Amino acid sequence: MKHLFFALLYFFATVATAQTLSEYPDFERYQKDNERIIQNKTYPKVIFIGNSITDGWASKRPVFVTGNQFLGRGISGQTSPQLLLRFQKDVIDLKPKAVVINIGTNDIAENTGKYSIEYTVSNIKSMVELAKSHKIKVYLSSVLPVDVYPWRKDITDAVKQIYDFIRGLSPYPAAWTELYMGGAGKQMMKIYEAEKIFCQHDMQIGEIRTDLKTDFRIAVKDGFINILSLQLAGKKRMHVADFLRGYRTANDNRVE
Repeated sequence: MKHLFFALLYFFATVATAQTLSEYPDFERYQKDNERIIQNKTYPKVIFIGNSITDGWASKRPVFVTGNQFLGRGISGQTSPQLLLRFQKDVIDLKPKAVVINIGTNDIAENTGKYSIEYTVSNIKSMVELAKSHKIKVYLSSVLPVDVYPWRKDITDAVKQIYDFIRGLSPYPAAWTELYMGGAGKQMMKIYEAEKIFCQHDMQIGEIRTDLKTDFRIAVKDGFINILSLQLAGKKRMHVADFLRGYRTANDNRVE
């Protein structure tokens, strides 16, 4: 639960003074309905939680939602720290079999403060950890495309920020990317397991560092993605050590 601790610590330090911590997540929005569900034990199969996009899924198709024992828990304008704070009450306590999480675009729009991709991803990881600890299956919804935020026209790089955010979530649980191997050309590679290593380096983003045994790292802005298991197009999933046995190193090898 280390992601949860640091995410909440950061949030406590930056929450707006105009609102109390209990008001900030808007617990009241679904409080009465949550109490009714718990009292009657009419728990949903799937909960959709997020911002106005998720809120719209439930409000615009109510028959589809209720008819399938789904439940909407979206709140317009919310960001990942707000979602994390109400995740217990609006998801865990309602005992769903699965949860769909759609959040992040309002983080980029800086609705609740300066945007940090690491902070947003940590909040989402914390929600995933909470759900999994209660045996709730998790589905992460991609942040939807945005060109301009009408209320934040000063943010002019929304497209890039969203792209970086989606890549930042990868590879949880898997992500396709292109492996460029010099004269052999490009090959699609699916990353199944990886870990983020935060450090400074002087490599170009996408460059590869490997010991040709068990270590296969891809340089990113603030460190490396260390690949643990992967799958090449047309091949079976394999551990990185198996992949490296047949890997041929070259100066221009990289991931795009």
